[in-house]
Amino acid sequence: EGRLRARKRWSPAGAGGAYPHSSRFRWTFKYDFRRGFANVANNLFLTAPIYHYGYEWLESLIPVNNGDDVVAVSLAALGQVLVDCVIFDALFVLLLFLCSTFIEGRTSSATRDLRSSLKKNLLPAITAIWKINVYAIPVEYA
Repeated sequence: EGRLRARKRWSPAGAGGAYPHSSRFRWTFKYDFRRGFANVANNLFLTAPIYHYGYEWLESLIPVNNGDDVVAVSLAALGQVLVDCVIFDALFVLLLFLCSTFIEGRTSSATRDLRSSLKKNLLPAITAIWKINVYAIPVEYA
């Protein structure tokens, strides 16, 4: 967690602190490599393949580029968006919680930590993603 630390630079005697750079601020930040590795591993080995093969499966299940009927193509695209928002997003948030719990080394009490974390954070995270999906639709698609 980054902290803002102030370091006072003293002005010469009699200046009364009139210099514009009389105090400096700098960020001190300690990077958590284990958490970074957990996110990279989750995205590289779980999320990316599931996105790739999941969207191929979704395209074979609900083909969008099938015909010239605008209504059918629009309904198919809407179906894909709904499956993506409701099922895929919930799956990826769940995978993020699972992966980060086990890779970050919380295995001694992982089941208890995971249950409490899922009860406390899963539903708010999923509803936040659903709200973002609803409010962040580009204007040309609305």
